[in-house]
Amino acid sequence: MIDKIINPQTIRKAELGIGIIVASIVLTVLLVIYQKYVTKRTGSVAIEADEMHYSGDILLNFGVAFSLILGGYFDVIYADPIFGAIACLYLLHSAYQVFITSTDVLMDKEMNEEERKDEEKDDDDDDDEFVDAPTRTESDLLGEYAGL
Repeated sequence: MIDKIINPQTIRKAELGIGIIVASIVLTVLLVIYQKYVTKRTGSVAIEADEMHYSGDILLNFGVAFSLILGGYFDVIYADPIFGAIACLYLLHSAYQVFITSTDVLMDKEMNEEERKDEEKDDDDDDDEFVDAPTRTESDLLGEYAGL
């Protein structure tokens, strides 16, 4: 792998590669749209993490497409490792975000003051009396959707 960075080769059959990458991008975008929909409905951290993973794949695929165009038509041989490094940084950032969110859920993080006030306001709208407003984030929304 390092040898290909030090001694890059010209790209052959760029058109075929670009066609495959475009198809991959379209299918992955459709998957991410669906995952965003499911995440908004369920609040699932696992699906959100999977969505971030596929969003990183989209970025990586765009990088591959640009690399194929730049390398196949303009002989820019170092485009691929540059786009790969950018995708790597994005994926590291996404992994960090998933880690923070997952840790908050697993540790049952206490709501911040703004979230608590929003919850109190929602409770005040429902009743004239403030009763049992949660002070912690919900780590499991299953009960809400199961009617428990």
